Amino acid sequence: MSARRQQGVALIAMLAIIVMGAAWFTVRRLNAMSSDYTIANRTQNAAVLARAKQALMGYVAHQAAISGENNPGAFPCPEAPASFNSSAGTDGRTQTPSCALPAVGRFPWRTIGSEQFVDAAGEPLWYVVASGWSKPGPLATDTTTINSNCNDPTSGLTCWNGQLTVDGVPNAAVALIIAPGAPITVPAGACAAWAQTRPNAPPPDLRNYLECENASSPADASFVTTGPNGSFNDQ
Repeated sequence: MSARRQQGVALIAMLAIIVMGAAWFTVRRLNAMSSDYTIANRTQNAAVLARAKQALMGYVAHQAAISGENNPGAFPCPEAPASFNSSAGTDGRTQTPSCALPAVGRFPWRTIGSEQFVDAAGEPLWYVVASGWSKPGPLATDTTTINSNCNDPTSGLTCWNGQLTVDGVPNAAVALIIAPGAPITVPAGACAAWAQTRPNAPPPDLRNYLECENASSPADASFVTTGPNGSFNDQ
C-alpha cells in the first residue's frame, strides 16, 4: 500500500473516531439536559405545592377560628366538576354543600382565597380530601373531631385518622395536593393504558390528568407518589 493511501486510511479512521466522539458527547449532553430539565421541573413543582399547602392550611386555620364553627379543622371540597375550566368565574370554587368522600378534583383556589397555582407544565393543581375531613360533611350531623386524646383508649373519643393510604401506608394523610404534569400516554401493562388529553368540557376525567393508582375511582382512597418510568409524572 502506498504511503499516500495509508495516509488516506488513517485520516478516514481519525474522522470516524471524531464523529463517534462527537456523537457520544451529543448523546451524553442531551441526557444531561433531559435530567436537568426533569430536576428543574420537580424543583419548581415542589415550591408551588408548598405554597398551595400553606394557603390551604391557612384557610383551615382561619375557618377554625370563626366563632360558632362546628367543624374546626375540616377541609374544603375540591372544585365542583361542573365548574371545570369555567369562563364565568366559578372555576376554583369548592363543591357545595358537600362532596362524596374521598373526593378528588382541582384545587379550590377561589374558595381558599389564593392565586391559581399551576405546575411546571402550566397545569392547575389537583386536590384530594379524605373521608371525614370535608367541610361540610355529606351529612348534617358530620363533625370533624380533632383531639390529642384520640389515641387514648380510655378517652371514649371517636376520631378520624388520615383515611388516605399513600404508597401503601394506611392513614397517611387527610388531604393531598398533586401537580399533574404534562399529558402523557400510559402504555398497556404499566398501570391502565390511557392516552391523556386536556379537554375543556366538564366534568374532568381523572385519567386525563393523573396516572396509575392516582387515576382510579374517587371512591378509592389509595394514592402513590411514584410509578413506572414513562407512565407516571404526578408529583
